[in-house]
Amino acid sequence: VWGEEVWVTSGNWQYAKIGTTNTCRIKPGGSGTIEGIVKIPNEVGSLTVVEIAEEAFKDCSGLTGVEFLSGLTTIGKNAFYECSKLTEVKFPNGLTTIGESAFGYSKLAAVDIPNSVETIGKWAFYGCGLTEVTIKSSVRSIGDYAFAHCKELTAFQVDAENASYSQDGGVLFTKDRDTLVSYPGGREGAYEIPGSVTGIVSGAFSGCAGLTAVVIPSSVKSILGWTFSRCAGLTAVTIPDGMTEIGTYAFRGCNKLKEVTIPGS
Repeated sequence: VWGEEVWVTSGNWQYAKIGTTNTCRIKPGGSGTIEGIVKIPNEVGSLTVVEIAEEAFKDCSGLTGVEFLSGLTTIGKNAFYECSKLTEVKFPNGLTTIGESAFGYSKLAAVDIPNSVETIGKWAFYGCGLTEVTIKSSVRSIGDYAFAHCKELTAFQVDAENASYSQDGGVLFTKDRDTLVSYPGGREGAYEIPGSVTGIVSGAFSGCAGLTAVVIPSSVKSILGWTFSRCAGLTAVTIPDGMTEIGTYAFRGCNKLKEVTIPGS
């Protein structure tokens, strides 16, 4: 079939050539259980490895660490999703894309994202044990929920040279600070969203169990679905005049929410 991907087995790996290039994407090819630390080869079948295939290591419960070698540019969607013992990865310089849910629900506590990564996909590190995240100057796109439900994360750091993102008090914003991108999941207490903000990314506060109260400025006219979902400690929300829309499940799972001030608008 024209365009159908062909996978070839080489030792413990399977690989598929990418187009007419001398590059390939790979995934494990052996029948045995994957345990411990895995080193990703930079060449298989005389082809340069540039991509980890989608779902390549999904649900590999024995995998504890991954070492990527030079040449890799892309980590595919769900590549290491629910690797429940994965605590360490070493990303190579030259990596440009971390795909959707690539490391979701892993046990990563710290990652050094190289200054070559341009795209961090939706849910890329969802539910991880990250304690700190530095957004380097190369990053241009961060998907919704990329760092949601990281319950140990207390602050984002952003390289001052980054043209797309910034931080204020450890909270992640777009460069001009008119959109709140992500609130650290491990931060506790009340938070007043800055008056410069006109938009809040869907899920920006999702899973922030330590958030107790939030004040939304009048510059924000809508709250997207799931924005404050599963904020288990949230007890009070102040919604401003001029608010026109509150999306589906915006406050789902906020079981302690007792006080919501809603204007006539």
